[in-house]
Amino acid sequence: QRVHINQALLRDFFASAKRVLKKGGEVHVTLRDKPPYSNWKIEEQAAKFGFRVRETRMFNEKMFPGYHHRTTLKDAEVFDSRYCRTRIFYLASRKRD
Repeated sequence: QRVHINQALLRDFFASAKRVLKKGGEVHVTLRDKPPYSNWKIEEQAAKFGFRVRETRMFNEKMFPGYHHRTTLKDAEVFDSRYCRTRIFYLASRKRD
């Protein structure tokens, strides 16, 4: 499922976020915790740009009025958000956190 392309997308995202994130800011990213998404190794991609996970939460789509899952796959399964996690990243300081 083109894992390397999605890993590159995440790296580009974190590189961009690092340039614009204000001191004390956070980056929230929600992905499923099942393959192929878990194979993207989001925490490893984030760490390459100095980000660490502060917290992981279950994704609650009810917190986002108007949210509707979209897919590009014609034969996709019904979306089940129980397997989704939102990781909250922070930019670690140069000193040991």
